[in-house]
Amino acid sequence: MGSVRPVKTEVVLELDGSSQTLLRSGRAVAGHGMQRDVDWGSGASTHVRLGRDGAVMRLAMAAGGLRHLAKVASPEVSELLVKAPDVVFAMALRDVNKAASSKDLIAQVEQLCPRADASAAWKRSRVSFEGRPDVEIKGDGPKRRYTWTSASDEVIDALAGLVAPPDEASVAGDLDRGHRGPAPHALDPELEAPETSSDDWSLSNNDQPSHVAKGPQQVTEAGGQMGMGANAMSLNEAAELSRDSADEARLISELHRIGSGGAVPTDVEDLKASAERLGPALALVCAAILDEENSPQRAHALAKSLSAPLLAGRQLANLPNDVLTAAAKRLTGNEQIVLALVTRRTKLAEAPDPIALLGPDPAVTLLLRSLAGAKQGLESRTGANLDEYALVCRRFLARDSSRFLTPAQLLEVTAPLMSASDPDAASWFGELVRRSLENGGDPATALGPRERQEVARRLTPAPLGRDTARARLLKWIWAHDKGEARRPEWWRGAGFEALSDAASGPLAAALEDPTLVSTVVLPILNEALSSAPTRRHLFAILSAPRPLLQAVDSADVGDAIRRVLSGDDVARSWLTDVGQSDRLGSLENENTELQAKTQAMGDQLAAARRELSEAQERMRRLEQRLAQAGEDSGRARESQTRQAQIDALRSLAGLAAYATAAVVEGRDPSRISQRVQSLVARDGLTPIGAVGATVTFVPEEHELIGARDSPESPVNVVQIGYKMTEPNGESFILLKATVIPST
Repeated sequence: MGSVRPVKTEVVLELDGSSQTLLRSGRAVAGHGMQRDVDWGSGASTHVRLGRDGAVMRLAMAAGGLRHLAKVASPEVSELLVKAPDVVFAMALRDVNKAASSKDLIAQVEQLCPRADASAAWKRSRVSFEGRPDVEIKGDGPKRRYTWTSASDEVIDALAGLVAPPDEASVAGDLDRGHRGPAPHALDPELEAPETSSDDWSLSNNDQPSHVAKGPQQVTEAGGQMGMGANAMSLNEAAELSRDSADEARLISELHRIGSGGAVPTDVEDLKASAERLGPALALVCAAILDEENSPQRAHALAKSLSAPLLAGRQLANLPNDVLTAAAKRLTGNEQIVLALVTRRTKLAEAPDPIALLGPDPAVTLLLRSLAGAKQGLESRTGANLDEYALVCRRFLARDSSRFLTPAQLLEVTAPLMSASDPDAASWFGELVRRSLENGGDPATALGPRERQEVARRLTPAPLGRDTARARLLKWIWAHDKGEARRPEWWRGAGFEALSDAASGPLAAALEDPTLVSTVVLPILNEALSSAPTRRHLFAILSAPRPLLQAVDSADVGDAIRRVLSGDDVARSWLTDVGQSDRLGSLENENTELQAKTQAMGDQLAAARRELSEAQERMRRLEQRLAQAGEDSGRARESQTRQAQIDALRSLAGLAAYATAAVVEGRDPSRISQRVQSLVARDGLTPIGAVGATVTFVPEEHELIGARDSPESPVNVVQIGYKMTEPNGESFILLKATVIPST
């Protein structure tokens, strides 16, 4: 893609200054600043000044830009933002005269569509927008910038679904000699057509076209079959159709010769005129083969072709493959899309990928426009039908790029191709949805409630097995949203054989899920068991994979076996013998089990008795030991108490004997005191204070005689006290020291 920015065609709008009603529009042919020379459609230009001029307001803007669309068809802007948001952002980019960021484009769309969520539309369409051939991208991240690179003003208008200007005839009218039909936007979801075979560019083994140039009589008959009877056709119309057929045959012959390397004929202008009269698609192919790269008619012809896609495809249906191949090498950009519209199965080496070429949203817009044209049931030779739409639609969706379409878009464009009883069509649709979900990610957001119900309904005829399209879709849903996969509508129409085959593949884990077992598996299995007509059918059911049979009630299996075998002459005797043998064996087994239980209970009773006797003996011996221990403990305590008393009295007696002797002998009082202190210290006593000492009063150690002046007043010791210290270091007061207030 080149880096030179193309010159954009500019349009001048003349509006009522007060009501802003569009008065007229024209193309600017010259001028700059506030001055313009404008062609208002008459061929002659007038010089005008932009801005307000009395009661008139004149504005200049890029032709086909978003500002242009908002002025001439404002209601369509919001609708276009929903159906083809990448086109809206491309039109916004065409309004910009420099490289723009995504924020610039979103702000511009928000300004012109204040009620729309431009940010959400950008996220939804960014991939397709960046894939457009008319958008150039530079930079990454916050520095990413977009530049408009195409000078075509009409191609994007056709993709956007714009209405032709009031002074031009409609495309359908131009093709159908004045016929103008409605262009419905809403499609009938209930309309269905028989499924056509899968369309690929290589389905036909014959390189020759399936349609040949018709003579006058053939054209008349064809017109009658499409709703215009031969009796109702005027002589002038018949003559015109005859001339068209002759011109088409000559045009095909010349294009075949030129495409094969032949020289361009001298009457090339007549050839081009014939192509333009026969239809815009033929005019486009003719211009491409004639190598008219800069022809202004090519963009106009493409725009008209895209406004009526099936009619354009029908115009090319009679061209041989070598002509289409030659055109494919010369068509550029979006022009190649006409090759995907050819309404016949044909081989083409360089077939375009329509979705990759246009982007997902524009491609869907083109398909819906094709479907609308098919539903109109246009008359005469320009009429389109649903079979032709099915051919084109399958061609669009045959490529891997169809994964970029959302399930809602797939539902809309494939509605006429589906049948309530066609398993092939249902499988094809299921594969398309699976690829779309794999590309989109989250089924909770990709499938709304209505889309979920419709997709499940369309899958009903599709076979379910180990590796079918339906199984692959259900496997993906189970892996990403188990709650969704548990809905019974996804399994509607599946029988026992289908579940049995699926249970041996990737869906085995899903079919063991308790919810699916109760809502899907058991009802189908019980129905199969209750309706099995023969031994073969019954044993086929019983040989199903383990995930299916592990939840079946054995009583239901027994009932099914007895029902089937009792109605079979050969198996009836088996059932009788088996029943008798079963009853005898059952009685023997019961008797053996009872004897074993009786023996076990006797053994348990004997063991319990032994344990009881042992426990009683242990209790008796324990009681004896406790009684003896109590007696021994009492005697020990009495002995210890008496010994302590004796020891205390012995010490006291010794002290009394010493004191008596010392007094009689008249010993030194200090020595007597030292001896007494030594004796009491031997017994673990420690004196408290010293007689005559002045100390601080301690309530725990001192016994006060008299009253003190204050709590802080010191006291004098008049008689010492004693405290006893245990071997473990714990001490307690035996006798407090007597103190008096200090004088």
